Amino acid sequence: MQNKIFKKKFKILASASILEILITVFLYPKINKQQIMKNYISRRNFIKTSALGAGAGFLGGFGGYGCKKDEPVYTIPMWAMVTLGSIAYSSTMQDYSGKLSQNSRQKAMVKNSGDRIRSATEQYMEDTGRYDKIRRFAWEYELIEDETVNAWCMPGARIAFYEGIMDICQDETGVATVMGHEVAHAVSNHAGQRMGLQMITQLGITALSTATQRVLDPDEEIMQIAYSVFSIGATYGILLPYSRKNEYEADKTGLILMAKAGYDPREAPKFWERMEKQFGSGGSDFFSTHPSNAKRIKELEKAIPEALEYYNN
Repeated sequence: MQNKIFKKKFKILASASILEILITVFLYPKINKQQIMKNYISRRNFIKTSALGAGAGFLGGFGGYGCKKDEPVYTIPMWAMVTLGSIAYSSTMQDYSGKLSQNSRQKAMVKNSGDRIRSATEQYMEDTGRYDKIRRFAWEYELIEDETVNAWCMPGARIAFYEGIMDICQDETGVATVMGHEVAHAVSNHAGQRMGLQMITQLGITALSTATQRVLDPDEEIMQIAYSVFSIGATYGILLPYSRKNEYEADKTGLILMAKAGYDPREAPKFWERMEKQFGSGGSDFFSTHPSNAKRIKELEKAIPEALEYYNN
């Protein structure tokens, strides 16, 4: 009974969060989001923004709810994430309307690799009985005239590359390495998983607030210490490790997608080697949402034999 109550309330909460975003976007269309998107757009910040305030006021029914090992507690459904991705992408592209790249060679690489990855992804999802998951995908590609070294794929396969990453990609195979990885996040609904997990974490913070206020005197310093301890534990014990798991999964799936699209998967580690040469090893793996380049390369090399089976067929 508790499980049913929890699921019902969580769905209502998720819907309220989505509604909040829709209202914000349509009521405040003149907000300049270009600088925000340039500096901060990533899966983790898209999720954080989308889940803002999602846990407020909801506590009942949490106890007793179980989930399978290594799975998110609850995942925001793909249809909802695709809707959010569509809104965010349209808004971002409007702000970048005067700054889209005019580099025809690089634009062609993004478009060509995108079309080939799309075809491979649709076939792969069909073969594995999961095509319904991507039926709503729009498959849009843009290249932004900006030296930021970044690329992203919104839920629903709305994709953007920045000119700054193209030199590291070097060629269409390098672009396909990044494209395959980003699309893999989308088809696996990693954004929905992370948003659901972040909402659950917010519920825990709300629960801690309520419990602390009832048990302890409402001393501001004590409350702040309690919140900090919980937040640190949640971040490094739940949220970040899960993100690294997503990254490794996307690397492996992305390798398969690029191979199925006709790109040599043995070239993928070379892209990350170039990234490492330019930016270093990535710092401490434990305190990062992404695996270090060295660990990423090692895991990619393990996955290459399986990917080659798709490449050679």
